[in-house]
Amino acid sequence: NNPAFVEEIFGPVVTLTPFSTDQEALDLANSNRYALGASILTSDLNRAHRLLPHLNAGIVWANTHHRNSPDAPWGGFGDSGVGRENGLEAHHHYTQPVTFINRISDTPEDWFSSQPARYG
Repeated sequence: NNPAFVEEIFGPVVTLTPFSTDQEALDLANSNRYALGASILTSDLNRAHRLLPHLNAGIVWANTHHRNSPDAPWGGFGDSGVGRENGLEAHHHYTQPVTFINRISDTPEDWFSSQPARYG
């Protein structure tokens, strides 16, 4: 019921919450409908890599926070927005493919003749 775990807080907020097991830490981290980012602060990077696939967050940092690269997708899961900023994911999100065919021949075209006009 801690607001820091159930609200999407934008600001300089850090919570320190004790936990006994990795599963308890994951349950705390994933216990909300927002999932923009998560930070793992640990001296054991192997542990961070083990936990990473189980965190419900669009971006996960280990021993740092809010760093990003312009070519890395940025965005959340759940109620933390739609789509991605940066990277190819953003390009695909903000664009839509269109097929354009331009006939430049002056020769009349008969789709119903024996010649395949459609695929010619």
